[in-house]
Formats: sequence, C-alpha cells, structure tokens
Amino acid sequence: MEFVEIDFKINQKETGKWLDDDTRQKEPNALKLERGHVSLGVKENNKIVARLVGSISFNSLHIELFAVDSKLRSNGIGGQLLEKTVAIAKAKGLHFITLETMSFNAPKFYQKHGFEIMREVVGTPLENTSYFLMFKAIR
Repeated sequence: MEFVEIDFKINQKETGKWLDDDTRQKEPNALKLERGHVSLGVKENNKIVARLVGSISFNSLHIELFAVDSKLRSNGIGGQLLEKTVAIAKAKGLHFITLETMSFNAPKFYQKHGFEIMREVVGTPLENTSYFLMFKAIR
C-alpha cells in the first residue's frame, strides 16, 4: 500500500462521485436534497467590505469563511451579513448552520446571533486558545 498526495480539486470531485454512488444505493432520495454554495459580499462605496463563503450539503449550510474589513468591525455589517445568510438558508429549506471559529476570532459574536457552542477544544490551535464548533438551528 502507498499513500500519495492527490490534486485537491480532482480528489474532491472523484471522492464526491464515490460518495454519491454509495448514497444512490443506500438512500437515493438524499441526493435530491439541496447542495451547492453560498458566496456573499457587502459592498460600500464600490468596495467589498465583508465576505462570506459557505457550502450547502443536504439540509445544512456550513460557513467556511467569514470576514469583515478590520476598519469597519463593530458597526453591524457582520451581523447583517450573517442574518442575510440565515435568511437565504431558511428560504432554501435548510435545517441548520454550522461554522468553526477560534477564541481569538469571534465566538461571542456568533453566540450573539444565536449560534451555540457544540464543542470547544481547549489548547488548540495554540496553547492558550480554543477552537469552537458552532451550530444554529434554523428550522
């Protein structure tokens, strides 16, 4: 047996095909559920000042990347972008949203917007920090 590096995009595509084939055999109706992406930005004065990227899989949205221009934080832009994302997820009939963050990023911000901490891993990615897996039911 040999372990090899594989081009990410090719591996992602081929692994997805394998999983779809397996799902088709076990629970074919699951493949009819929404899958795709959400990619939003907030524009002010012809400049993107906040961004959000997420993946939709079955009945959930996973927020992969979320950022607000550091000069414009704490003025409501991030909250509005997050609420717009929740509205889109609800309109698509999704059941929940997940995301990952670190103690030095914004766990309290997400909690303020209805996300719960599902899991905290203390001491990672650095000794005096924590990793959080967060969840918000939207159905």
